[in-house]
Amino acid sequence: MTLKEVEEHRKVPPAQLMAREGELLLAALPKAGSGLVMVALDQRGKPLSSEQLANHVRQWRDSGTDDLAFLIGGADGLSVAVRQKANFILSLGAMTCAASAGARAAGRAALPRPVHPHRTSYHRA
Repeated sequence: MTLKEVEEHRKVPPAQLMAREGELLLAALPKAGSGLVMVALDQRGKPLSSEQLANHVRQWRDSGTDDLAFLIGGADGLSVAVRQKANFILSLGAMTCAASAGARAAGRAALPRPVHPHRTSYHRA
């Protein structure tokens, strides 16, 4: 897993900051056409169980996805542009993280553990 953080250092209004952070996030991604799947973490997204998320990741992998990017916004969330470009919008629930460290921890928690190809369940039997 590679973690890339982007940050706008200038003092700008919240709406402008969210748009700029979105531009920086999109610019940090591998170029289009590289088999990239973008998952935006947003409270308006679809909530999934760990098993459901693992199934999505497995399907993306099996369909030839080269890169899987989980996009986490700043204090004001993700820009409309990022949400529109995302292949999937995932909700981790109603929780909010006050600091970027909390957002990173939530992003890592969203990553499923590897499932052996011969196992039928994400969870232990």
